[in-house]
Amino acid sequence: MNSDTQNTIQEILEETGAIVACSICCSNYIHAYDHNAEKMAYAQATNARKDGDRGFRSMSREEVVSYVKMALDSASNKCPSCDLHS
Repeated sequence: MNSDTQNTIQEILEETGAIVACSICCSNYIHAYDHNAEKMAYAQATNARKDGDRGFRSMSREEVVSYVKMALDSASNKCPSCDLHS
């Protein structure tokens, strides 16, 4: 996954609320475990691919979905700075 793809997915996860800023330090993002937000993130990412978004150029829908899943799976449920759990 290139940096454009990573940045785009990060933005989508933030915008949809699938990951949220730590409420204490605000400098790290943690997994929100919000099923509706995750569904919205998948939808927004696949729509961005259809629209030719820079981060998803020449990727298949399956690749985009896989990268979103990978990003969600790697999101921590606690802040590494202050140990706050989501």
